[in-house]
Amino acid sequence: MTNAAFNPVSEESFLTLHYRLCGPDGDVFLDTFDAKPATLSLGRGELTPAIEACLIGMHEGQRARFGLEAGVAFGERNPQLVQQVALDTLRRFGDAQAV
Repeated sequence: MTNAAFNPVSEESFLTLHYRLCGPDGDVFLDTFDAKPATLSLGRGELTPAIEACLIGMHEGQRARFGLEAGVAFGERNPQLVQQVALDTLRRFGDAQAV
C-alpha cells in the first residue's frame, strides 16, 4: 500500500484528475468535474509547463486553485496561429453542446 503523503506529484508523474479552466472573468471553458477525469503524464506536453509546475508537489486527494495570467498559462498570443473556420464547418464538425 502506498502512502500519498510520501508520493507527491513529480515531473514524471502519471495522473488522473479533475480540473477546470476558466477565463479572467470566471467563464468556464473546460471542466472535467461533470464527466470522466483526465488521465495524463506530466512532462509530455499534455499540459503547459506553467500548469504542470502548479501540480508538482501536490498529494493525492489534495485540492487547489491556481490563478495564472493567459500568457503564462498558455504562452503569449501568436496571431500566426489563428485560423479562420467557416461557420458551416463548425456546424458540421463542431460540438453542438459547446458554448
